[in-house]
Order: sequence, then structure tokens, then C-alpha cells
Amino acid sequence: MGNTVSATIPIAINLLQKKNQFKNNKKYLLMGFGVGLSVAGCIIS
Repeated sequence: MGNTVSATIPIAINLLQKKNQFKNNKKYLLMGFGVGLSVAGCIIS
């Protein structure tokens, strides 16, 4: 796919959903980073 920049996390979520790889009652940590020291994260369940 190449460098998808800010769309990387939503694309990864979509691919995991299509492959039924998300498990019930599990928590997932999503992290992203950008130019400089920009960092963001969230936990989804």
C-alpha cells in the first residue's frame, strides 16, 4: 500500500475486521506518531 500517513490506523482496523481477527473482551492499544515528537494513542475494546 505504500506510505498511508494518517490513514494507517483506520486501514489496519479495517483489514483486521475483514479477517475477523478482533477478539471479544480484548483491549487493543493503537499508537501513532508524526513529525517531530507528536505522539497519540488510544485503547479500544
